[in-house]
Amino acid sequence: MTSPVEAVPLDSASQQPFVGRYDVAPGIVDSVHWTRGYLVATLSGQTSGARLVPVSSTVFSPDGVGALIAFERGADGAVVGYVQGYPDGRVVRRRKLP
Repeated sequence: MTSPVEAVPLDSASQQPFVGRYDVAPGIVDSVHWTRGYLVATLSGQTSGARLVPVSSTVFSPDGVGALIAFERGADGAVVGYVQGYPDGRVVRRRKLP
């Protein structure tokens, strides 16, 4: 992956289903929300988050460098979580909280 990534155009309506809270660990939540017209991911306890730069319709790069977040949908089409891959090869899965 090139760093920084080049954003692909993606309208806000297609990004809206990704908004929500994702379980990271006991007591830690990743909040995906809108800030100044961009999707942002902010971990609980943090005052600022990473802008999610779209690289495809379901894959984003936090701040446009390094890791990738791929949102996953269930059989009904609803977003159920995301998979995050890191440059060092680690991959983690986070489920979306109700």
